[in-house]
Amino acid sequence: MIKKINFIKNLGIFSNFTWDKEVKDDKGVVAELKKINVFYGRNYSGKTSLSRIFKSLEDRGISERITDAEFGILMDNAPQITNNNVSQ
Repeated sequence: MIKKINFIKNLGIFSNFTWDKEVKDDKGVVAELKKINVFYGRNYSGKTSLSRIFKSLEDRGISERITDAEFGILMDNAPQITNNNVSQ
């Protein structure tokens, strides 16, 4: 299961996103994804960019639409998955 997206660079509105700095609960504790998550927001807020990262995991390859992007995903039972090792 995906715990969090550690970082995203050069993808849509995510020029230099770091999860631990941006995603915190109301007490200031770094939050993690749950079994079920809902992503919503206004247009151009990053929803499609996130879906392209998740699709890369599913396809085990980087879409031609995000070849310049960098990302790191933390799973609960695996080393970090990045744009460089998503195909492994």
